[in-house]
Amino acid sequence: MASDEQFVDRALRRMYGWMAACAVLVALVLLIWKGAWHAGGFAIGAALSILNFHWLKSAVDGLAAHIGRQKPVRAGRLVAKWLLRYALIVATGYAILKSSVVSLSAFLGGLLVFVAGVLAEMIYELATGTGN
Repeated sequence: MASDEQFVDRALRRMYGWMAACAVLVALVLLIWKGAWHAGGFAIGAALSILNFHWLKSAVDGLAAHIGRQKPVRAGRLVAKWLLRYALIVATGYAILKSSVVSLSAFLGGLLVFVAGVLAEMIYELATGTGN
């Protein structure tokens, strides 16, 4: 059991690293290629993507802790946090759309940084054989 938990902890640390590396690399490429307007939008989206991934991980950890202790889960609180998480993303997107301070399309692309992090971890585990 402990080795499974260590495996998951290491994988999560790597995923955060993959996400951060992707966010920085793509933001720098966009800054050079398209300018600050696109790089800023991507950076904001990437930051929200990583924050959303962290919040989802925390929610799953909390749910697992409740299930493991056989305590009732506060469904209302979970739903409220879920709604607030996505309301923050939608509100940020709407503010960007209305203000045109940064690129909305780059912001939406930045929201996919967590996908890049998960895919990079999958490729890493396949290449190294650590996922067995």
